[in-house]
Amino acid sequence: MYAPSADDALSPLVDRSATLTGKRVDLRREGFGVELWVDARHLYDPDDPEGGVSGS
Repeated sequence: MYAPSADDALSPLVDRSATLTGKRVDLRREGFGVELWVDARHLYDPDDPEGGVSGS
């Protein structure tokens, strides 16, 4: 997932249990900042007694 602003992409995760897989990318030498490049999101379902996970 890439987005100039992560707000739209990550806002569905607010107040939810989630694990993000990705990497921190330092683009300061190129004149930008430090970015988080997210590869996968896994949301935990609180209604699943076994702690079910949904990925996206």
